[in-house]
Amino acid sequence: MSVSKTVRNVSYEQMKVMLDFMSQHVDFATGSLRSLEGRHTARQLWRDLTLILNNCQTGARKTVEKWSNYWSDFKNKLKNKVRLLKERSSHGSPEKRIRALTKMEKRALIILGPNFVEKCQTAASTQRSDHCTPNG
Repeated sequence: MSVSKTVRNVSYEQMKVMLDFMSQHVDFATGSLRSLEGRHTARQLWRDLTLILNNCQTGARKTVEKWSNYWSDFKNKLKNKVRLLKERSSHGSPEKRIRALTKMEKRALIILGPNFVEKCQTAASTQRSDHCTPNG
C-alpha cells in the first residue's frame, strides 16, 4: 500500500476481528499480563494480532505499537463514556448529549469484565473528590 493511499481509520471488520481476538485472550485484553513471561506473551500476541488486522480487506495498516495504542485509547474512551453515561443517569443531567453504547462497545465491556466497569465508577468518584481538594 503506498503512503499516499494509507487508510487511517480502523474498519468495522478490523474492530470485530480485534474483539474476537481479545475475547479469546481476556488477560491480554485487560492488560493483566504483567510478569516477565506475561509481557513476552503479550508482545507475541500483539505481533499475531497485528498480522491478522493488517491482512483484513478494509481498514488501517498499523505497526504493533500503533495497534497497542489504539486498543489502549479505545479502552480509555470507553471507560470515560461509561462514566459519563452513569453520571448522566444518576444525576439526570441532559445538558451533555452522549450517544448510547454501540454493540461493539457493549461487547468490549463484556470482554473486559465487571472490574472494568467498577474501575469506571471508582475513577468518577476519584475525579469528583479531586476537584474538592485545595491542590486539585
